[in-house]
Amino acid sequence: MDEDYIVSLQETLKAKPEMKYLVLDNFFKTDKLDTMIKKHGNLNFSEKQDMYSRDGQVLPYDGAVKFMNPFDYGHKLLFSKEWEEYMRRLACVESTDKTHSIVKLRYHKPHAKGFWIHTDSTTRKLVFICYFNRNWKMSDGGLLQLWRVDESKSDNVLKVRATTDEKMDFLNHNIRLNTDTPGGGLPDERNDVDFVLVDQIVPIYNRVFICNLEENPTYHSVTPSGERARTGFVQWLET
Repeated sequence: MDEDYIVSLQETLKAKPEMKYLVLDNFFKTDKLDTMIKKHGNLNFSEKQDMYSRDGQVLPYDGAVKFMNPFDYGHKLLFSKEWEEYMRRLACVESTDKTHSIVKLRYHKPHAKGFWIHTDSTTRKLVFICYFNRNWKMSDGGLLQLWRVDESKSDNVLKVRATTDEKMDFLNHNIRLNTDTPGGGLPDERNDVDFVLVDQIVPIYNRVFICNLEENPTYHSVTPSGERARTGFVQWLET
């Protein structure tokens, strides 16, 4: 990308009123991405590795993961200083020597239950997600949802709590939810909050989502999926 285009993306991100994010299509060279997808199909994924919090609690997120290592295709790029600086520039995150990168290669089986509303901002400064899914439609599910905390409260709102047992179909049918159990905690001393749906992103092939987590908690969820498996990777810069 040339410098003028990078600057235009930075300005687009900064203009967002709350959550600072970009959704970019046709991001990677298709031959390189297709090679990565082919390699991805031969990996061994573990649900258990992505199932538990640091204190041993079962997380309400439905997926399997393989942590990227130097033997995986794409490691040389994704763990390079040049790539890190490029992500920082796109997301308007300041450079620092006190962060490190983690990449999770992800596989979500058909009829995945979904991801509960949560924030990654407690320890992370930036998130980058790449999707591998050709010809994916909204009706296939697996939509990335972005939520904002509403300062007002409504009596006519569905009250929900995190679940690890049931498919989170309520994510498909509500643009406003009330909960006292968002992942990562509440933004202040309140006992519960109303969340309002801001955006939904279809996880289509060669689409990326990049977000500055320093500027806003960026609460998000993922809707349940249908008959198709869903794949991609997520990268964070962590403190």
